Amino acid sequence: MPSPQDFLRGKMLDIIREYEGFRPDAYKVKGENFYTIGYGNTYNEDGSRIRADQRVTREQADGMMQRKADEYYKKLMTIPAFAALPEATRRSLGSFSYNTGPNWYGNPDFTTLTGAVDSGDTNRIGDAIGLYINPGSEVEEGLKKRRVAERELIITGGIPEAPTKPKPGTFTISPRHRKRTDRTAGLTKGR
Repeated sequence: MPSPQDFLRGKMLDIIREYEGFRPDAYKVKGENFYTIGYGNTYNEDGSRIRADQRVTREQADGMMQRKADEYYKKLMTIPAFAALPEATRRSLGSFSYNTGPNWYGNPDFTTLTGAVDSGDTNRIGDAIGLYINPGSEVEEGLKKRRVAERELIITGGIPEAPTKPKPGTFTISPRHRKRTDRTAGLTKGR
């Protein structure tokens, strides 16, 4: 059985895998002048840039992704308030850093998240993460989904919410549904 830290590291890596997506061949992201491969890697293990002709297996890409995630996590551990945060919150910020780069803390473009981390308030951190979605861009919808997953990791600690039985005659909205949409289509009559 994995330790709680290993379990939550796995949850962070699952979020990264899902939202970065696997691409075996090197490609250029629109607007960038370098190549990306695997799960969003732009550098090889030796520090060289990904080349146009490169190809990786899923296993190679997974190893590259894990090393990069661990490297970024170590950098996050240098943030003064970071070590005092719950492990699930730290791992959520690890996924966020994998996506944005590890230098967001203290950056003028990330003052809301920096302040939230400094406060140690996990609800505030979860809310702040949701702001970084590149509004109006072609990646906005994907980033919204990723930020919901990162926030959910903070809120649930990586443990799926147990179903609860509503009281007779009441209506409930699934907590999972409420986080993903503002619509009320998920209403169910309690039995």
